[in-house]
This record gives sequence, C-alpha cells and structure tokens, in this order.
Amino acid sequence: MYLWFSMRAISFILVLLSATVIAQDDASERIMRTMSSLNQQAAQSQNEGNYAAAIESRRQLISLMETVRFPQSQLAQQLSNLASLLNLNGNPSEAQALCERALQILEEYPTDDPVLVAVLQGNMGNALRLQGDLVGARQRFETELSLLSDLGMTETHFAASAKDGIGAIEAQSGNLEAAKALYEEAIPVFLEISDESHPTTAKIIKEYQLVLQRIGN
Repeated sequence: MYLWFSMRAISFILVLLSATVIAQDDASERIMRTMSSLNQQAAQSQNEGNYAAAIESRRQLISLMETVRFPQSQLAQQLSNLASLLNLNGNPSEAQALCERALQILEEYPTDDPVLVAVLQGNMGNALRLQGDLVGARQRFETELSLLSDLGMTETHFAASAKDGIGAIEAQSGNLEAAKALYEEAIPVFLEISDESHPTTAKIIKEYQLVLQRIGN
C-alpha cells in the first residue's frame, strides 16, 4: 500500500512535469507545483499513519485536478487513493462511493495502467468488507488477485493486500486456519518493503496475532 503510493507518486509527478511544459503561464505552473506538493504530502502523511492529514491533502489535490480538468485516468487513481485512506480512517461508505465513481470514469476513459484497475477492486473490497458485505468483498479481492495473476504480479504487495483482505473475511467468518494461512502469505511480503512499525504492516500483524489467539497458538 505504501509502495503503491511511492510508485504512483513518481508516475503522477511525471504527468505533472509534462503538463508544466505545456503550460503557458505562471499561474498554470503554480497549480502544477501545488498538485505535486499535495500528492507528496498525502503519501508522507499516510506512511506516518496520519490519515486525517493525508485525506485532507488528497481532497485538495482532487479538487485542483477537477478544476484544471486533469487527465481522467489520473483523477480515477487519486479517487482510489482517497478511498484507501477513508477505509483506513473508518469511513468505508464514502470510500465505496469514490470507488464506484472511479470505476465509472475508467469505463468512459479506459486506462493503460492495469494495476490501477486491480488496486481499485481491492479498495472496493475493503469498503464492502468494512460495511459487512463479505460476499461482495471477497468477489472484489478475488478479481484483484485474478488481474494481478494475469500480470505476473502474484508475489507483490498488491497481491498481499488482497490476501490480507480475504484473510480478514475468513477471520470474520470463523475460518481461522484459512485466515492464518493467508496472513502468513501476506506478512512476509510487507516486511520486505517495510518494518513492523509501519502502520499498515503493524495492522496486518495485529490481525494475524488475534487470529493466533483465537486458535489458541
């Protein structure tokens, strides 16, 4: 999740740089620089676990993107990013609405970034799971994994995030051994790109430990 933001931050900045070159006045260039700054602030705040600050930065960024009519696929990406934050901050209903909007945008303006589509499915899965729709959530996570498998990305943290989501569903459903196995597949992947102090990794490890306690290990 955090590496997703690092990778996407680079992509986003490249788009901004291209737009800045095209811009013909100082006002346009200032807007582009502000957008780049907001994107970086949001990523940093999320990695620090300051979700409220990250959400505010994403909201401001999206507002600017809508004002200057930024490329729609990039807008969909930022809506997905904001949805992820809202899930983490306990507002899955708004996250679901943002995912639905992003999916509608991508239907009208298809993206050449299949990872964006996969991660968007995962963010929708988390929003549904947090609202109690475990069947719908599982379908979304399985779609995410299928898309990532087609891309040869089953060993990435994107896939690990989906396994974490399904693991949480299994735990909520009382299938503790299945949940344990999924967490044990996901956690090493996250530990390859962070340590246990990172908010996302810490959350997953805590969920795993709770499953172990319920099993009696």
